[in-house]
Amino acid sequence: MPPFQSRPPGPPFQFGPPQRPPQRPPQRPPQRPPQGQQPNKPSLKSQFQTPEGRWDFEKISSTAQQMHGIYNQVSPMITQVGPMVSKFFTR
Repeated sequence: MPPFQSRPPGPPFQFGPPQRPPQRPPQRPPQRPPQGQQPNKPSLKSQFQTPEGRWDFEKISSTAQQMHGIYNQVSPMITQVGPMVSKFFTR
């Protein structure tokens, strides 16, 4: 009869070498541009300029018309929902 061998602690019925939990790579903080430099994010002003830097009045007019159309669609809903919302805040 073989001598008694003690098992290392671990889950029962484990076959093979003990498994380590998967390790995550270390997380790095988000990179910020150095002070005084802007990230490559287009500004609101640049959205209404031509590639040459001139104002694109056609695009400005088109955007204003779209905003007016959205306002006309949403304002009736806001006037109907407004009184219901104000009831919750007046209590």
